[in-house]
Amino acid sequence: MSKNITDILQKSENFCLLDRTLLDDFINAFQLKVLHHRDLKIIEEKQSNSNLFVLIEGSFRIEIEKNLISLIEQIGETVGEISWLTGRLTTASVIAERGTTFLEISFDQLNQLNAKHHDKIRQHFLN
Repeated sequence: MSKNITDILQKSENFCLLDRTLLDDFINAFQLKVLHHRDLKIIEEKQSNSNLFVLIEGSFRIEIEKNLISLIEQIGETVGEISWLTGRLTTASVIAERGTTFLEISFDQLNQLNAKHHDKIRQHFLN
C-alpha cells in the first residue's frame, strides 16, 4: 500500500517536488485511515491540534461555527499544518467525510522527520 500512496502523492501538487527518499520516510511515519460508514471530525475549531492529515481519496469538509467554508477534494491536500507551524489553536473544524481515505501523523513524528531531513519538510509547508 505504501508504494501506491507514494505514487499517488508524487502526482499531487503538494508533494511532487519532494525527493523519493523524503517522501517514503514521510509516508512510512503516517497511519492510514479509511472511513467507511460515518463522517469523523479530525480537527476541532478553536482547540489545540497535534496531527497533520493528508487527503488520499474522498473529501475534507472545512467548517467555522458549523458553517461550511470549503470542501477539499484534491489528493495530497493537507490540513493541520498551520497548527504545526504556528503552535496556535485551530481556526476551523475539519470533517473527513464518509468514504474518505487519509494519512495521519502526529506532530511529534513530524518533528522527528523534520530534524532528520534538515527542515525540508517545514520549508515545504511554508512555500
